[in-house]
Amino acid sequence: MSRNSRHYVYISWSKVNMHFEQLDPDTVASARVATGVSATQGDYAKLAVVEHVLRSAPLGTVEHPGTDWFEGELSMQWGPLDTMSNSGMMVWFLGKRGDSVVGLAGSSDHIVGFQRGTGYWSYSSLPAIVKALHEHREIVVPSWGRDELSMGNVEDWRDPVGAALRDVAYITALARCPEQRVRFLAHVLYSRGGVPTGFDSDDGHTVTLATPLYVAL
Repeated sequence: MSRNSRHYVYISWSKVNMHFEQLDPDTVASARVATGVSATQGDYAKLAVVEHVLRSAPLGTVEHPGTDWFEGELSMQWGPLDTMSNSGMMVWFLGKRGDSVVGLAGSSDHIVGFQRGTGYWSYSSLPAIVKALHEHREIVVPSWGRDELSMGNVEDWRDPVGAALRDVAYITALARCPEQRVRFLAHVLYSRGGVPTGFDSDDGHTVTLATPLYVAL
């Protein structure tokens, strides 16, 4: 998919601007030449420069996300991540391929065409995402059904990373939204193999929780 043919549904301009401002002038000039954009082309030219620089280092994949930036093309369900405290303030993209589960989360403000008043808290931050995942699981997994899930032992739930990734796996399995084929570039927050889903008897999945720079159709 070429950059010019993308239909963006999510762009984190805060991430784009943060990374762009850290680039030295020579790097920016070189990236502009390589991508064919100019300083007069606005925000999307900044995105092209930042993406080009990020791609100068190896990117992770859906199956092997690594610990920094990764990309993928995946059928994903997406929509507002409803919680008890911040309904509609966060958006999620959830997808699964083979034994790999990917959950992308960030501020709904970054949905293209969406407008909301600015607040002090970033809903793309890790604490906000983990809190929302836990609250959403409490909503979507009925109390009468929790005993039937393979929730693991008490020690598992004392591990906040494991708990967050298991929330991603549970929510992905329970989600019932239409899927769309999307392409994304995202920053890894957590990734771990062997995470039990609670809905089958396998040895678990590789689950990645990340926050996207962009998601495009």
